[in-house]
Amino acid sequence: MENFTVKEGKTMAIISYITWVGILIAFVMNNEKHISFAAFHIRHKIELLLFALGNSFIAKYAGILIAALVGLGLFVL
Repeated sequence: MENFTVKEGKTMAIISYITWVGILIAFVMNNEKHISFAAFHIRHKIELLLFALGNSFIAKYAGILIAALVGLGLFVL
């Protein structure tokens, strides 16, 4: 990856980690330029969001202890 590509996609990558609204904003911003660095971070945040959603499902139906362990793993990631 070129240094220019990283510099150009850094703002979108940071925005994608703010909230789920940040994911949408970064996705729209990246649709115009198709920067691979930003796309990687957008996909990574979506994966983390899905993992957190799965953890909330586990907390509701499987128990708090298991969800706490999974939540700790989510925090580490």
